[in-house]
Amino acid sequence: MTSRSSLPGRGDALCLIIILVLATVLLGPALRPGYTLLPLGLEAGIAPWHKQVTQQAQNSLLSDPFYTFYPRRYFFTTALQSGTWPLWNPYIFGGHPLLGDTAAQTFYPPNVLAALFLPAARALPILAWLHLVLTGAAMYAWLRLLHLPLMPALFGAVMWMLNGNTIVWLENPHRLSTLAWLPGMFLFYELALQRRRAWPAVIAGGLYGLSILGGHTQFALGNGLVLAAYGAFRTINLSLQARRMVWRPLIVVAGIGLAGAGIGAIQLLPTLQLLGMSRRLVSAPQRALASGWPLSHVLGLWLPDFFGNPVRFPYWGTRNYAEVTAYFGAFAFPLSLLAMAWSRRAEGQFMSVALVVTILIAVGSPLAWLIIWLPWVRYVRLINMVAYVPFFGAAAASFALASVYRTDRVPKRRFVSLLSVLAALILVTGAAVFVYRSHVAAHWAEVVPQFVRIGLLWMVGIIGLVVARHRPTAAGALMVTLVAVDLLQWGMPFNPVNSLDILYPENEVTAWLQQDSSLYRVLPLQTGRPVFGPNVLSVFGLSETGGYSSLALLSYRELVKAIDDEVAIWWMRPNENMLVNSRFDPLFSLLNVKYVLAS
Repeated sequence: MTSRSSLPGRGDALCLIIILVLATVLLGPALRPGYTLLPLGLEAGIAPWHKQVTQQAQNSLLSDPFYTFYPRRYFFTTALQSGTWPLWNPYIFGGHPLLGDTAAQTFYPPNVLAALFLPAARALPILAWLHLVLTGAAMYAWLRLLHLPLMPALFGAVMWMLNGNTIVWLENPHRLSTLAWLPGMFLFYELALQRRRAWPAVIAGGLYGLSILGGHTQFALGNGLVLAAYGAFRTINLSLQARRMVWRPLIVVAGIGLAGAGIGAIQLLPTLQLLGMSRRLVSAPQRALASGWPLSHVLGLWLPDFFGNPVRFPYWGTRNYAEVTAYFGAFAFPLSLLAMAWSRRAEGQFMSVALVVTILIAVGSPLAWLIIWLPWVRYVRLINMVAYVPFFGAAAASFALASVYRTDRVPKRRFVSLLSVLAALILVTGAAVFVYRSHVAAHWAEVVPQFVRIGLLWMVGIIGLVVARHRPTAAGALMVTLVAVDLLQWGMPFNPVNSLDILYPENEVTAWLQQDSSLYRVLPLQTGRPVFGPNVLSVFGLSETGGYSSLALLSYRELVKAIDDEVAIWWMRPNENMLVNSRFDPLFSLLNVKYVLAS
């Protein structure tokens, strides 16, 4: 029987309202009528729109939403609204099977519902807001189910919902659509163990199926591995408590995995077939290990802009800024490490250990070899494991904060360990300053404010821990405010909001091409200035020879490259998922090219 004290109360309702408000603050500008969450400022550098659009790009990192996700969502929406299920896109690559392209999210229920009632551009910010609210609420409910007080649970939910890896990829919907269901999977898995009922496990399996249909297959596999690791921990923990083997946690995990795979099979089976026809079939453990998180960028867990920031000042890091970002709070990270020593709960200790293990796997340490041989894991880029750092970190930091609420522990030892961790992070920062001293000197004016910022955040965090022993609610509210302000202030500039007035505006070129009703393809030559860019012409109902997709047919790519492999624009050249050309050859007539566009 459920005790009255375990039921949600007014405090829980208030915390959920706070989660909703924070998601609305983050996405409020894009939720306004007439606006969308797309980097439309790119049009100022693209022919022929460079003569129409004067607004400059706010975030130079964001191109996939413009060239891939919006054209694909527009095609998906118009097809459904016309009564056709979008299994095949005739406008890119000479025809492309959306049925097997996971990033197209062909069978993802929220996208289907949104497509029936909303224009594609308006659906993007609304669905992002909905997923943020759901993932934050699920994280809060899971931590509450693990018996954390209100404020520590809210602390973890805010960190997870607003973490840097989520924010910088927010306009790439398939990432959020896959990762957003992870806390819900943990919530109903834990509920199945605590209540000894089957229905929560069924719901968890359904949520895992949704994450598979969400569109990012690597994260869907990662969600399963992460839940399996937690299931192994719960098996060991319960077995030690019962002094006998307790297999129920692993059995429930296996059931969730099978149910999720069964639901996701409608997407997984055609994807496996398409995978065998794409370049991604070729992989090796060495290639997977080479895709790790650069060790130097671990510094970003407490100092996110040490290597610059593409929306504030020049970025001089080693990889794509979005890929290396896992920031979930300057003071939250040291707290998450301290959960190993501070928390008396095995769950808190597990989360802290899992955080460290995830970091070691992501950087490609020898520990990565332990998982790289698992089925299909060698197709996963290790750097994608960075997305799970904020999940374990947020949960661990919540347990660390909850442990401060206890008055039966010696506070002096706690603060000695805290100061030791902060001192270690300062030493690591100093070593990084020395190693990169030439770059730091060149960007000294940008680096100094970061040191001041982190010092202030740490100071407020320490004050919160001091107050927590006597006024836990006030201290908890201070810590939640600290992390919310920290993450919102840092993350809000990343996602440009633009008016629908400049959404792929009508132009003389497409208007002229649309007058020709015959079947033909267009060849845009990408030279000094991009001409429309891959996939964009599909929005106007025009077919092209190239395109952009993570699962393009290898045989078609080889055919086009055999005709001509010239790519003049530097950032298009190394992208193996993008098929473009910069030079005309008469053999392109074999692909039914009738018009060639050049800047």
